[in-house]
Parts: sequence; structure tokens; C-alpha cells
Amino acid sequence: QLLKLTPILQDYTADYCDPRSKISLIRRVSAAGFVRLGAKLAADHYEKCAKYSEFLELGYSYNEKLGEYSKALEIINRLIELDPANANYRFSRAKIYEDTKRFEKALMDQISTLDLLGRPQEVDAQQFYEIATMYAQLGRFCEAATPLETYISYDFVKRKNPQIDRIIGEYRTKGNCKQSTSADNTSVRVRKSGAVLLVEVTLNNVTGLFILDTGASLVSVTKSFANKAKITADIEDKVTLQTANGLTDGLLATASSIQVGNAYSTFVPVVVVDDAKLGSDDNVVGLLGMSFLSRFAMKFEKDSVELRNRL
Repeated sequence: QLLKLTPILQDYTADYCDPRSKISLIRRVSAAGFVRLGAKLAADHYEKCAKYSEFLELGYSYNEKLGEYSKALEIINRLIELDPANANYRFSRAKIYEDTKRFEKALMDQISTLDLLGRPQEVDAQQFYEIATMYAQLGRFCEAATPLETYISYDFVKRKNPQIDRIIGEYRTKGNCKQSTSADNTSVRVRKSGAVLLVEVTLNNVTGLFILDTGASLVSVTKSFANKAKITADIEDKVTLQTANGLTDGLLATASSIQVGNAYSTFVPVVVVDDAKLGSDDNVVGLLGMSFLSRFAMKFEKDSVELRNRL
């Protein structure tokens, strides 16, 4: 192995801090079997040479490969600080947490990953499965079904299949989950305000005005409304969301029940955000997103939306 390493090290020029050439050389060192040395060189060049994120990415990759999870976690945390909107970094950290059995933290990062990837209807199925798997690892089977229901709701004809139906059914059986219900063709009045639709929503028996948002993967509520509705959220359960006003942090929680007209569902994942972060007037207290809406087929009329139970 040393014979493989010698010609690589000879390529190190007097210009030790040329970052682009060193990235290539570090990759060659690792490919020659010296992964630990590659990790050390990546850290050394980042600290002493140039603050290129590529050095940190290599350091993370090599430490993760070596099973040095604490070092890998330290590096990926630095990368997230540098680029908090990077979905790949969140996903990488989620995998570290999953490998070290810290499923609650893995869940937060997988949810953040989905939101940071952009339009949820265009995100690959695997990301929804990742979230479902983390909920299941935590024994929260009713919530585990929700991301899969959300995935198929974006193209029900093409995405619904026996495999995904079986997984959703297994989760709902394990969680002894109450089925979502609505009378056939339940019509709910909506009011247009600018470019958005407003609808009355009852969450844990407390009613408020919500924006109907099919582009939001989760239902969101303000802290003040969450307090009224007795939604409890752990300060450790932080997720990062991409909103029209930029990145914002929220706390993941679960609503015991949500009702819109006669459409009713239980164990609905929600995110609690600061009141000012919602960025809306009209006394709006939340966004009615797909963690509820995916359970129903929707048909929009001029002044109403029709909800029909899918489950």
C-alpha cells in the first residue's frame, strides 16, 4: 500500500494550499486504501489552507465510512451551519442518527430534508419512505402511514399500488389507528384572500382560520394557536422548513384530531411555528397541508372544496 501512496504524495507541490488540486489528491489517497489519512488531510486542509466545503464533505464521507460517527456528526453539523438550506446535508446527518439509533433526531432531519428538497410532489418516493420508517422505529405507526399517504396523493392513479397499500395497512393495524372519515362529497366553504384560500379548521376541538396549502407537506400552526389547542411539542423536535419568506424552524408535534367540515382525521403530524413566521394576515393561525389533506380526495369549486375520504 505504501508503494501506492508514494507517487501520490510526490504530487504534492510546494503550493501546499492549492485547494482544487489537493481535493483530487485526497480522493486518490483514500482510493489507494488510506481512508483515515484522507480524512486527516481533508481536515488539515480545511483548517490550515482554504475553507472549502468540499474538504469538509470529504472528511464527513471518510469518517462515516470508517464508522467514526462522532467525528462525522461534528463535520456534518459544521456543513449545516454553513448551508442550512442544503437538503443533502440534512439527509446525511439523518443517516448518522439512524446508524446510531437516535431515531427521533433522524426523523427531524428526514422531514427537514423533504421540505428543503422543494416541491414535495416532485420528490422521489424514497424520501417519504425514510420518514415513514423513522416514525415506525419510534413505534408511532399512525404517523408512519401519513408520509406514504401524502406521496400517493400527488398522483393517486399512478402511485397507488398493492405494495404501498400493504405498508400503510400494516402501520394502521399496528397503531390501531382510527380511520379518517367524511360523508360522501363533503363540501367545505373557502374564502379567497389574495392568492390563497382560507378555510375554517378545528384542531383538537379548537377552531381557527387556516390557509389551504397543497404545496405544504405538513399542517403548520402558530405557537399561540397550538397552546389553545393543547398541542405539546418538545423543544428538541426541531425541523427546518422552506417557506415563501425563507428558512424557518418549527417543532414537530401531533394533533390528536383535525376536522374540516365533516372531514375528520386523527394522529395528524403538525409543525408548530412562531406566530410571526407564518407571514399572513386575516387572523390566520396555520397552514392546512398534506399531512391532513392527503387522506382525502379534493375537488375545488368556485367558493368551496369538496373532500371525499380515500381510506
